[in-house]
Amino acid sequence: MTEPVSMLLLEIEKELERVAGAKLVKVKTPRSDSELARLKASLGRDISAGYAAFLARYDGGWLIPSGTGTASCPLDAASDSRAQNLVHPASVVVGLRLFSLSESFTVASDPARRTELKGLWPIAERGSRLLALDCDVAGEADLPVVEVAGRNLDRVGSSYLRFIYACLGELLAGEGTEPAVLAAELCRRDPGLSEHWVHLVDHLESLGRVNEVDQVLSDALRCVSPLGPALMTAVALRALDLGDTGRAQAALEDALGLESLTARDDDAQLDAAAILLVLARERGDAPSESRAREMLGTAVASTGAFWRGEAIANYAMGNHTRARLAVKVVEALVPGDHDVARMREPDPSLLNALRALAKARDFMDAGMFHEAVQQARLAVKERPDLGVCHLMLAEGLSACNEGGAIDAARRATELNPALVDAWRELGDAYLKSRQAARAEEAYREAVGRDSTFAPGFAKLAQALLEQGRTREALEAVTVAQERGGDSFFVAVVRGDILAEMERHQEAAEAYDLASRLEPEDHWVLHQAAREHCRAGHDERAAELFERALRVDREGCHQTLVDYGDLLRRIGRIGDAVRMYRRAVAACPHDVEWRRVLREAERELMSAPN
Repeated sequence: MTEPVSMLLLEIEKELERVAGAKLVKVKTPRSDSELARLKASLGRDISAGYAAFLARYDGGWLIPSGTGTASCPLDAASDSRAQNLVHPASVVVGLRLFSLSESFTVASDPARRTELKGLWPIAERGSRLLALDCDVAGEADLPVVEVAGRNLDRVGSSYLRFIYACLGELLAGEGTEPAVLAAELCRRDPGLSEHWVHLVDHLESLGRVNEVDQVLSDALRCVSPLGPALMTAVALRALDLGDTGRAQAALEDALGLESLTARDDDAQLDAAAILLVLARERGDAPSESRAREMLGTAVASTGAFWRGEAIANYAMGNHTRARLAVKVVEALVPGDHDVARMREPDPSLLNALRALAKARDFMDAGMFHEAVQQARLAVKERPDLGVCHLMLAEGLSACNEGGAIDAARRATELNPALVDAWRELGDAYLKSRQAARAEEAYREAVGRDSTFAPGFAKLAQALLEQGRTREALEAVTVAQERGGDSFFVAVVRGDILAEMERHQEAAEAYDLASRLEPEDHWVLHQAAREHCRAGHDERAAELFERALRVDREGCHQTLVDYGDLLRRIGRIGDAVRMYRRAVAACPHDVEWRRVLREAERELMSAPN
């Protein structure tokens, strides 16, 4: 489908006038033929019509919420602190800074990102995430926009202009907009993106507006290009709700055959295989069941864990048809799951417990930990035989820094040993109480039950590091990275391990990666500065210390002392004394810091200049 480029760009320009926090920088002189030829060569294909039209008029810009900044922010500030992730369920995030063409060339030519950006053209950033045009797609009219997260790519826009148009829609909607309303607006603005429609279906189902889902799915199948596995799995689930097994089977098989475009699509393909397995078992089709298990591979335990959560959530919402399907999936994937066995026949006590669990999860996600503990205690009171209730209680107690987390997590593992997250939570509780050896045992149980459980391997690495077993820790964190673990957490743990091994250059590189993912994490910036200092990169270390001080909201005075040590070593004794004085003023009773300050002041007084 050919985009109405001129009309779309005109609509964007009109809407920009209504958003105080949005501005596009006009091109001062027309693009030269050599500049456009260089861009075409970098893309490896023709410049798409929408991107070309934008470049003809503009050279970067920013879309940020009103009140978070002014329209005078510099476009060359690569780490613009106002471009923060304001996440909403539909995945299009505002706080977007569009690169100028020269900046795109600079980012694309960065040797450190050459592998990461293969086949991609950087166009923008939001928070810590880089956005790019995917130049390797074939058979599509325009170049889609993807979000780059390490080795993973998530499609977030069907084209450059559609993506900007959707971001403007979110800005205009404002933070208080009902999620389903916003998702519907994003579907209108970028109808070709599968992810928007999937989120709209999610919101409608959570609101109980299932009668609207059929029309939404019909519209999605007509508008989306290319179709994604998550959308086809949503079609299948709705068909099963209506008892149409034939349509569900066809949609699930299509989901497995389509290309995955997002992390949600990856998960949806596993869900499709799991449901096909259940359908095959019900009709006694052993060959089809075997194929489905082969498709699931090593992800059986993690997929089962997801569907356990779906059983809880759907029972809590009153969607017993979907909940019973979820129970069947878990029984097929994790035969030893005692909790699901107790959910087959829902009674009032079970439903009360699961509703309390759902509320507890909502409170945890909102950071209301004490309220989450209250709901978890209600769940345990209703159904003390369910491991998931004790697991939620352990999670809440740990977040509140209250006692009892170890006992609650241990009880969860006793009631349902198949709860991988319960073993992880038990390990976390032990690690928090300085019992690293016991934490290691719990984490090994978790990864033994689910070999794809990347967080378990990363946590295992932490427990091993606490025991001084750095080589084993490095092996574990490498496995976590290979399993697709959280890129930020894995990078931090790797940095900690390498620093302990005194491999300072590699540690600095690991912390640098973490700081790119979370550019305002004070502790990571501090650690990166220390490792660069130890690796002999004094200028880089000073830059990182300055950044760490700017984002320090909790008063980490050790940063002042460590920065002072660097400044003193490189001959900036006056600046060093200022750092030491600030640290001592904040902690006047620290004897060591006072001693260092006195020595530095004497050194300053004896300095020739």
